Amino acid sequence: MRTFKLAFSILVFTGAFWPVFAQKLTTRDVEEIQTKAKSTLLEYENLLNYISFEDGTEKEIQNAIERSYMPSTNQIFINKKVIVEDDVFPGFNKDNTQDLDIEKYLNKLAVYYTKTTDASIRFSSIQISNVKKKDFYYVKVLFESQFGSTYRETNAKYPSRQRLAVITAEQNAGKWITRIAGVTYYDPFKPIDSKENDVKVIVVEAGSSITIRSLTKSAEPKKWNVGLKAGAGVSSLRVGELQGEGLFFDDYFPKTAFTAGAFVRYHSYQRIGFTAEVLYATKGAEAQVVPLLRFEGVRGRHNLSYLEIPVMFNYYLMPGAKFKPYLAAGAWAGFLLGAESTLPFRDRTLGGRLATTSYADREQFQSFDYGLNAGLGFDTKVTRTHRMTAEVRYNYGLANAFTDAPSINGPYTGRLYNNTLILTVGYSFGLAD
Repeated sequence: MRTFKLAFSILVFTGAFWPVFAQKLTTRDVEEIQTKAKSTLLEYENLLNYISFEDGTEKEIQNAIERSYMPSTNQIFINKKVIVEDDVFPGFNKDNTQDLDIEKYLNKLAVYYTKTTDASIRFSSIQISNVKKKDFYYVKVLFESQFGSTYRETNAKYPSRQRLAVITAEQNAGKWITRIAGVTYYDPFKPIDSKENDVKVIVVEAGSSITIRSLTKSAEPKKWNVGLKAGAGVSSLRVGELQGEGLFFDDYFPKTAFTAGAFVRYHSYQRIGFTAEVLYATKGAEAQVVPLLRFEGVRGRHNLSYLEIPVMFNYYLMPGAKFKPYLAAGAWAGFLLGAESTLPFRDRTLGGRLATTSYADREQFQSFDYGLNAGLGFDTKVTRTHRMTAEVRYNYGLANAFTDAPSINGPYTGRLYNNTLILTVGYSFGLAD
C-alpha cells in the first residue's frame, strides 16, 4: 500500500478527514505548514528514541505511546489506526514489509529493538514536498532513517533506509496543526518532487500571485559538547642532529609535563566525531651536560611552554553504549610561550659545590611547532547533557623545535623534536542535539 492511498483511506474511513473549502493559502501558510511538518517528524524521531532508552519503564513507554495518538499536546499521529510499514525487523525493505498500526509498531520497537543509553535513532537528509491538496492539505516528507542499535533476537545491525511520511495540515483558530497520517518506505518511482496534487497558486493580494515553493533542508542530527580538561605525563626532545662546540647538552631524557585547557567535541551518535582544543602545554626534557663541561652524570633541563591547538578525529568503538571507547588521530600546532634552561655550575660561594643557574632561552627554540597525535580514550554519560572523558595521547613532533643560535662557546647545529605522552581527564556540557 503506497503512501497517499494509505493516508487517504485512513482519513476518510476513520472519520478523521476534514473538507477543504475555498481557502486561499498565503506564503506564510505554506512556510508554516512545511516548518511544522518537519517539527512533527522530529517529534516522531524523539518518540522512537524515548521508547528505545534503556532507563524507561514499561508504564512510561505505554503512556508515551498512547499520548502520541490521543488528543493531547503530545499528539503526533492523527489517530491510533495510522499505518506504518514495518522497519523494526532489519531484513524488511520497500519490497518486503508488513503493515502495522501505530500502536503495534511502537510496541514492537519497544520489545525487539536493543535498548541504548543515548539516542540511537536518527532521521537525516529531510526533504519536504510542495503543499498538496486532495480532500485535505498535506505534504510528503522524505528522510533517511538510521537505527544505530541492533535487533534484539539476532543482534543484527540495521541498514540505512529511506522512509516517507505523509503529514496532514489542518487550520484551527488561525494556526496550522500537523499530524502524521502514515509512514512507508520511499518509492523512487514516485519522487518527492512530483507535482501531483500540488496547490498551484497562492493569492497574496489583489492582482498578484506566486507559486508555492518546496522546502528542502538537511537535518543531520548533531551533538556538540564544550568542556575543560587537564592532565599530566612525560615529555622529551627527540634528537635528529646535535653537534658543535657551543652545545651545553648532548643527550635528552623524559621529564614531567602538564597540560590544561578547553575543548569542543562533536559526535554523531554513530561512529565518527571530532574534537578541537586550545591547551596550555609544558614540554621539554632533562638534559645531559656535555663531557667538556666536566659535570659527568649531572643533568640540566629545558622547560618549554606552548599554546597548543590540536584537532582530532574520533572513531567510537561502541557508539550506542553509555561507555564509549574511541580511537583518536589528528594533528596539532604549537606556539612557543616561554623557554627556560637550567645549567649546573660550581658555586665558589658554596665551597665549590654543585648548583644550577636558569636563563631565558627563547632564542634557541622556534616560535612555531607542529606534529601528529594519536590516542585512545573513552567518553561516558554522567547526565543526559553532561559527559566525562579520559584519554591517553601521544604527540609526535614533526618540526625542528631548535634553532642554530650563536653561543659564547662557539657554533653548533641542532635538530630537536617535541614528543609527549599525556593522560588527560575532562568534563563537558551539551550545547545542542
